[in-house]
Amino acid sequence: MFSHCNRKFKPYKTWFLYPNQSFINRKLEFGICPNEKCQKEMLRLIETRIADNVTFISPIFSMKAIEKTIRKCSLEVEYVDSDVKKFKGKPYGLLYGSNKEIHNSKGKVIGIRQRSNDYYGNNEIVKFIPLSF
Repeated sequence: MFSHCNRKFKPYKTWFLYPNQSFINRKLEFGICPNEKCQKEMLRLIETRIADNVTFISPIFSMKAIEKTIRKCSLEVEYVDSDVKKFKGKPYGLLYGSNKEIHNSKGKVIGIRQRSNDYYGNNEIVKFIPLSF
């Protein structure tokens, strides 16, 4: 979370960077202050030093430093957060099934609904099994 003008806000874009000789878990976050009068652009470089496992968070506010950091880090981008966004629709990837009983107004079970689910929150009805007694 960024903090500027006494407000906290989330980054709008994140670049995940390749590890180098000194640091791992590197990422560069882009943000814009939501204050209508400010609208200042800012970056935050987060990386963990390999030697002692200390995490460094470096906020960058000046335009000259932002341009220099973007030029330097654009060659080290492994992937961007938009590459891993989850999409709504049919389930994909690793799936699991779920069964749910369907009751009528009297509480009697009238059927079973089987669904296919993925770990991104997407689901799809596979089969409806009516029960008749």
